[in-house]
Amino acid sequence: MYHKYNIGGVRATPNTTASPPLTTTKTLGQNSARKSRLCAASNAAARRLSKELESEKQVAREDAWAKVSILELEINAAMRDLDFERRREVKRCQGKTYASGNTTDILFHYGGDTSTLC
Repeated sequence: MYHKYNIGGVRATPNTTASPPLTTTKTLGQNSARKSRLCAASNAAARRLSKELESEKQVAREDAWAKVSILELEINAAMRDLDFERRREVKRCQGKTYASGNTTDILFHYGGDTSTLC
């Protein structure tokens, strides 16, 4: 009985060995051209990734500045509120001290700091 096998693209019988299919060898010029195409493609990919990274960094910077601006506005509003409350308290306390007639003695005693009055 005679069987044929297909090994690696070459027909072989059980008693013979199959050799791999022949491959063509590339010349040195073909290899260097292929390498330069691969190098150019990888350089283009690196430039594209670099541009994407810069774009993402710019978005992150703008986001951070927006958050800083919001915080600055909140800080300014809080300081304005505190200043308003301080002035209101000073006016309230000054009304009491004016009634007693010794405003300068009290301010001298506290070193001019009216935050601890009343």
